[in-house]
Amino acid sequence: MHSLTRASAILIVGLVLSSASSGSAQPPPTSDPQMRYLEEALRWQKEHPGVQPPTVAPRFQSYTYGQGTLSCGQWLQAGNTDRFIYIAWVLGFVTRANSSEALQATDRAAMEQWVNNYCAGNPLDNISGAAERLVAALRK
Repeated sequence: MHSLTRASAILIVGLVLSSASSGSAQPPPTSDPQMRYLEEALRWQKEHPGVQPPTVAPRFQSYTYGQGTLSCGQWLQAGNTDRFIYIAWVLGFVTRANSSEALQATDRAAMEQWVNNYCAGNPLDNISGAAERLVAALRK
């Protein structure tokens, strides 16, 4: 795997841009995420000459751990003890999302009811999916 700093990425994009303007052939597409990011930056630069490209972090694969992997059906059937653990997982998820962007203020009971309603309509989804949609609703 390539380990590129932002400065290295800018240098590489600059070199590719200068070779592209001199008529050199473009390299074939790659499956490496960091190289795809550079290709996207190059494409953006060609479409918007003279404009600084937006800063976007390369895409990455995320994973869900713990109670977030359980189904909404399990959420709906959970007893008090399990439900307490599940809602704690959702509260942690929402808290983390709120640390990087402003979300509407709410409380535990309202979030739990929102997830109850979501899970009742989507019993095959998992709890992390419900939490992601809750965060999206709190962005509005």
